[in-house]
Amino acid sequence: MNHSIKTFLGSLLLLSVLSACGGGGGGTDTDDNGNTGTPTDPGTDFALIPSDYLTDYQASIGISGEDNKGNTYSGIFTERTGGTVTFLGETATEVLTNVTFQGSQGAYAIADSTSYFSADRRLLGQTSDGGIETVSATGVTALPVTARIGDSGQLGVYTDNQGDEVTTTWKLDDGYDGRAWVVFESKNFDGLGDVESETVFSFLVQPDGTRLKMKMESYNRTVDLRISMGGDY
Repeated sequence: MNHSIKTFLGSLLLLSVLSACGGGGGGTDTDDNGNTGTPTDPGTDFALIPSDYLTDYQASIGISGEDNKGNTYSGIFTERTGGTVTFLGETATEVLTNVTFQGSQGAYAIADSTSYFSADRRLLGQTSDGGIETVSATGVTALPVTARIGDSGQLGVYTDNQGDEVTTTWKLDDGYDGRAWVVFESKNFDGLGDVESETVFSFLVQPDGTRLKMKMESYNRTVDLRISMGGDY
């Protein structure tokens, strides 16, 4: 596993829930991905996660993409609901995420993480590869059941056992033709308060929360590395 792959895996912290596209005015338009269609009605309510996400969810998709150094990647992104545990003193439901991928430069990587959600949909924190674990959180706010295009909010500010701080937010962007992008963005700060990396996960969804596509992008400022991958459900 080379340094670039390690950098990407490190920036996956606190994002197993999981960009996106801009909207436009009326009529036919083109989004930031080049998709042409009709902007979604801004009065439409969208579920931000699938209805069974915290009960009995499981999905696995193929992903592919590239980085800004000319390397290509392919792999598998998997999420599933786990058990009920106690995390930071609260009863929580586990959501387990696995990202497995290989790069054109010969690198191979596997990243496992577990996120912990309260019954009222607060992201309490996460554990991940290498023994990294959330040890405290502030400003933790429940993820709404539904939202409309243009809505946004903060999930929380998390400190891990290595002293790094991660701020995680969400927003809902236009996905065109009756769809929306649910976007989760994380900024990872070092012990001095400087941004080390940023990661964005997006899901193209129907109003009931059914996921159609996934995108993830990670940027590490220290080494100027940006990796983008995605796939269809």
